[in-house]
Order: sequence, then C-alpha cells, then structure tokens
Amino acid sequence: MYGVVVIDDDRQVLRSMEKSIPWTEMGTVCLGVAGDGREGLRLIGELSPDIVITDIYMPVMDGLEMIRELRRQGYPGKIVILSGYSEFEYARQALKLQVDDYLSKPASLTTIREVIGQAVRQLQEERREKETLEQLEQKISHYETFLEQEWLKNVMTGARSVCLSHGGEDEALFLRKHPRLETDAHLVLGVEIAASSRISEAAPADRQLFRFAIRNVLGELLQTFWGAFEMVDLHAHHVAVLLHADHRRPQEAAVDDAIRLGKRLIRTVYEVLRIRLRIGVGTLQHDWRRISLSTEEAFLALANEGNAAYGDVELYIYRKPEDGIPDLSIQKLKPIRFYHELAEAIRLFQEQRAADVIGRFIRTLEDIGETKPASLRMHGRECLTIIRFTLFDTGKNMEHRLSTSGLEKRLETVDTPEALERWLMDVVEQVCREETGQENLRHKQAVEYVLQYIQEHYAEDLTLSELAGKVYLSRNYLSQLFREYVGESFNQYVTKVRMEKAKRLLAEGKYLIYEVADMVGYKNIPYFSTLFKKTTGLNPSDFMK
Repeated sequence: MYGVVVIDDDRQVLRSMEKSIPWTEMGTVCLGVAGDGREGLRLIGELSPDIVITDIYMPVMDGLEMIRELRRQGYPGKIVILSGYSEFEYARQALKLQVDDYLSKPASLTTIREVIGQAVRQLQEERREKETLEQLEQKISHYETFLEQEWLKNVMTGARSVCLSHGGEDEALFLRKHPRLETDAHLVLGVEIAASSRISEAAPADRQLFRFAIRNVLGELLQTFWGAFEMVDLHAHHVAVLLHADHRRPQEAAVDDAIRLGKRLIRTVYEVLRIRLRIGVGTLQHDWRRISLSTEEAFLALANEGNAAYGDVELYIYRKPEDGIPDLSIQKLKPIRFYHELAEAIRLFQEQRAADVIGRFIRTLEDIGETKPASLRMHGRECLTIIRFTLFDTGKNMEHRLSTSGLEKRLETVDTPEALERWLMDVVEQVCREETGQENLRHKQAVEYVLQYIQEHYAEDLTLSELAGKVYLSRNYLSQLFREYVGESFNQYVTKVRMEKAKRLLAEGKYLIYEVADMVGYKNIPYFSTLFKKTTGLNPSDFMK
C-alpha cells in the first residue's frame, strides 16, 4: 500500500476525498489530512507518505511555499496539485518545483483516480528499478570479491587468469585494498591437508565442511598469533597462507616466527579436528611481485621433506642452495602455478585451457633441461594426483575409469617431454569428454556458490528463495540441483554447518548456550537445543561438560 496525505483548507473537499476515493482498491491508503501548508509539513514529516495531494491557496502557508520546503528537505514522493487557481503563473511555478501533476478544481472523481493511479504506477516502476539496481550492486559486490580473491590467488601462485590482467585499474584497486603488499615483506606457508580415509571417504558436502572447519581454525589462529595475513584455497588439498612481516625484520627471524606459527597451526588443527596438516615455509620476499616464488619454495620444501624444522610435526623449510646461486629452475618452472592452473581447467572441464597450460609447462621443462625420464614421470604422477583430487573435490567420481584405463602403466613408458605431453592430454581428454553433455556447468557453479555462501553467512537468516535469486534459478529447481549435487537438502546442509560451528564454540567454553545459539543463527533456544541433540546425541549443556 502507498500512503497518501491530502492538504486543503476546504473541509468539504477533504471529507469528500476521504470518503469517495476507493483508496484500498487503488493500492493506497489515506494516512491523514491537513488544513494548511504548515500543518501539512508537520503531517508529512510524521507519516512519510508516498503521495501528497495539495491545494495552492491556503492560510498560514500556501501550497507552493510548502512544496518548496519539501523539495529543500529532499522529499522523494509524488506531489499532485488540486487547485481552483488555473492561472499560468501558478502552473509555471508548479513545473519549476517538479510537481507530478496539476489539476484544476472542480476535478471529477474519475480524473482524480486516474492521476492517483498514474502516481502509483510511477512509484511501482521506481521501486522495481531501485530493487533491480540494489540487486545489481549486490551482484557486482559479490563479483568484485570474487575478482579480488582471484587476484590474490594469482599473486600467490603467479597464475594467469581468464578474468584478470596484470597491471591496470584492477591491480591498482586491489593494491589499495591490500596496502601491506607494497609496504611489508612477505613469506608463504604452503599447507597440505594430509590424506586420510576420514576425508577421502566423505561425501562432497562433508569435504566442504572439513575445508570450512580447517579454514576457520586457521583463520582464528592466524588472527591471534600473527595478525596480518591472507589465505587462499589452491587445488584440491592445498591452502596457501601469505604472512605479512615488517620489512626491516631479518630473513632468519621472520622464518623462525613462521616456524613457531606453523607448529601451532599443525598441533591445534589436529587437537580440534583430528585432521593432520603438513606445512612448508618459503623464504622472505620484499617485493609483492615475487610472492609466488615464496609459494613455490614452500611447496617444494613439502615435496622434498629434506628440511624438517622439528621432528614432532610435519613442518619443512626451504633452504637456498649452498652456493648462494638462486634456484632458477624454480623461478622458471613454477610447478605450483602449473598445478593450480591445471586444477582450475579440470574443475571447469575446459579441455583447450588445460591443453594450453600443459603445453606451456612442457616447453618450460625443455627450457630448463628437466627432461630425465624419472623426473618426467614424477611430474606425470603429481599431475594425475592433482586431477584425481580435483575431480573428487567437485563430486565427480571417475576413479574407476582413470584406474582401469592403463594410464599409470603407460606413464612408465614416458621418456621424453613430448611423450609426457601426449600422456597428459590423454588424461585430460578422458576427463573432459566424459563430462561433455552430462552436466550443465552453470548449474554446478550455482550450487558451489550456494555452498560457499552458506559457509560464510551461516549465522544469518538463509532462505533458498533468496539464494535462488542470486544465481538466477527458480527456488524449486535450485532445491533439486542442490540435493543432486550435495546429497542432502538445503535446510539439512545449513543445519549441519551451524551445528559444526556450534560444537566448536561450545567446546571453547567461553560462551553461554544462548550466545552460541545466536552466533550460529538461532533465536529460539529450545529449538536450537533440540536440533543440537538430534545432530550430536547430546544436549548443549551435556556437550559442554
């Protein structure tokens, strides 16, 4: 309903309009009436009507003076003049004040209804435009966040992006949002989620929960014990953590700090989640454009396992060559960048993109002389592992097809870069062509967006209808897609995410039950307790003991 205020010093006119106009039928309601401009200003200020119908000549303050004051105050609604004065000068002033319509008394009921109806239609159109603009701004905001994360990922891996170019306005904007990139020194922790049956045998939705829980714990620890950091998911079971450090801090001191932090991360994640992490530590870089080198070093330390910092945790540090000469093969090859780009291409089932990535990698192997058969086969095994993890992570089970196609046996015959390229392209073709025609990529990405949104906004009032609007699907169709992809309903998954967070908060012992309920999105405490017991088998109070 749109609210209307009528202002006229003729009481008969006021009574007639109140009684004769079918306000409800027109989607309006008469909020009140006033007898002069000053009283009208007061009434408009109190009631905030959408439409004002006013006379011109009135005592105390006339209609035109009242309209000038409304415009000065920024009144956004529609204004209609209904007056016995039809002289041109009044009409000219009304136009200057951007009045929406001007009627001369006596006006028929039909004419008044038409004018009010037109004002309502204009208001409806303006509301639709405003809602569309707000939705567009929200989508742009989400997209900018996505681009920002992609840019950070590119900085940390040195990867090329299909949606971002180096330099230009995007880079300048993101650097302003992350000023420490230009003022601090940086080093990277390469985090690997160690393989276990608990994770490998989990459903895709549960693997998302594991990753969400790990990121939560890591984020809280990093915020508490380091402060300035960035964290991005890489391919499959890898996460990269970028640590910002005072640029005056010596290399050894910064690495020692990172080692202590890494130990804490490994031990706490295992204590809280019973999930084992392996961490590699790269070297300190003073130019943000060289951060990807620290990433490569961190994961190379993980792969070599030759520089254990402490025997009681799986934490490894990268050591520069003893002769002091930079390891140029790392800078040229950039395996983490390659694995990340390959995983992204496989995740989206983009065969040509994967072929381009593989081609660049093979040329680099040739350039740096890494052409020994044993080394080529090692890269092949690592690529196959990345592809398997990526497929597993997206919920596509092609393990039987990959394991029975003789790929691993054929890998043992690879003895040249060209042979490795042919073998990798055979793997990619099997994966991508198996997928062709079986799944609509847009729908898969829509479900992935919903999963991520739930993980980031679980404490809010989440509805399937709202999220369906964000991904341009109907509520019912998104519900069907969600169940097919995740294996459970939208509400079941939201509840699972909230209960996992609630268990962690209760286990900390710092919050009361009603506080935890509110923090995970429940205002009704008994309902929260019922759901918690249904999920865990214990009441929240028993769980805290």
